[in-house]
Amino acid sequence: LEQAWHIGATALGDLNGQDQNTQPSQQQLVRLGELLIKRQELESKSTTAIGTVRHAKVGYWFKMATPHQNTLRNLESNEFLITELVCNAYNNLPKEISTQILALIE
Repeated sequence: LEQAWHIGATALGDLNGQDQNTQPSQQQLVRLGELLIKRQELESKSTTAIGTVRHAKVGYWFKMATPHQNTLRNLESNEFLITELVCNAYNNLPKEISTQILALIE
């Protein structure tokens, strides 16, 4: 939707038919949407990150203030959207307590 907004009226014509140009058909608008989605998929990049931020969730958008050494230096490459989240929980208790807990459970 945001990409379609930036295309503007000059590319789509007047949807009310007041500019006397041929109105775009539903098929043309659907095709335009498909092409915009495909363009977005082809231009997107994937980065894997590991961190300890507990409130991170899928759909969370953030911008890094300091660019990472592997990212490009332009502003767009410092903006990220979390699309997948994997949580790994480990037992950080001392071994003595872990064995006592396991003994109680068994």
